[in-house]
Amino acid sequence: MIVNMVEADDDDVDEICADGGDLEYFDAVVVVVVVVVVVVVVVVVVVVVVVAVLVVVVVAAAVEVVVVMVVVVAAAEVVVLVVVVVVIV
Repeated sequence: MIVNMVEADDDDVDEICADGGDLEYFDAVVVVVVVVVVVVVVVVVVVVVVVAVLVVVVVAAAVEVVVVMVVVVAAAEVVVLVVVVVVIV
């Protein structure tokens, strides 16, 4: 069997191709590698999308909290102004 395909001559390559020897093994390895790469890429894409959605949700929640705090503070200021006006009058 030829270990290094670079050193193989045409007759050796023809012999390997004729009986389908090691090339079937290499085809199987290529298929497995491609499947693993595709699975890893899909997992990475899903993780990135989930993290992006979580970041958007957290940022939206933080903005909502800030908006609610601003509204509450503004309402408190209005109440204080009304109380001051009532006390003065």
